Amino acid sequence: MDTIPPVFWMIIVSVLTIMVCLILYYVAMLIKETKTTVADARDTMKQATKMLQQLELIVNDVQSSVSTIRGTVEEVNQSILAPIRKIAGGILTAVQLIDNAVSGAGFNITQFNGAAVPIGAGLEATALRVTVATDSTGVLSVDDNGGILTVDGTVTANLSATDNAVLDAIEVDTTTIAGAVSGTEMQVDVV
Repeated sequence: MDTIPPVFWMIIVSVLTIMVCLILYYVAMLIKETKTTVADARDTMKQATKMLQQLELIVNDVQSSVSTIRGTVEEVNQSILAPIRKIAGGILTAVQLIDNAVSGAGFNITQFNGAAVPIGAGLEATALRVTVATDSTGVLSVDDNGGILTVDGTVTANLSATDNAVLDAIEVDTTTIAGAVSGTEMQVDVV
């Protein structure tokens, strides 16, 4: 048998055709799945883009809130803390001046209304006069003729209910702000 019968050729061609068809079928299925996967990937990218846009809006809102809080803290610092620091500095200076004037159990006065006060022996005409009322209730009134009078000790002020309410509100607000600050950072909850 020198030649291959035609039936065998038909079988070989049929097998090759079936194999080519199967390969083409798998390639077609792969392309179809790739097309579906690409469509899904595009949808996912669109959703990711929307989420990034929403995240950007949230970040902008947080930055705006942080800027507002920084402004509020700065305003509190300028409106409340800075004046308190100025007052504290003046009180410290006054206490230091009083401390410097006290010597043992006595109080040293070296000037009165800009004029030197005689210390030790002096003349009656130049002596510093202090009058205490004999019918006093224990309260000694002092008039410095419009000058600056400093007080050593506790000073009590009669505040109105409105004044007390404002001071209480300031205390609550500054306590709240202080509670949110840790070191140089401030905790902010964004809703």
